[in-house]
Amino acid sequence: MSSPVKAVLTEQSGQLGKILKLVIAFEKANLRTLNDQTIIKLNRYYLDSRSWASITLVGLAQE
Repeated sequence: MSSPVKAVLTEQSGQLGKILKLVIAFEKANLRTLNDQTIIKLNRYYLDSRSWASITLVGLAQE
């Protein structure tokens, strides 16, 4: 694992660390500090990722 990835996962530092913190807050429904636009975007990204994962799993099952 590269050093930058290790830093993100262990220290939640840098730009990717900020994104990781945001994702963790979203997963815990700890959204009090976020504005409505950010929450709407996160919901859309979450739904898009679920759709992508479902399509990918279906594709793998057909192989």
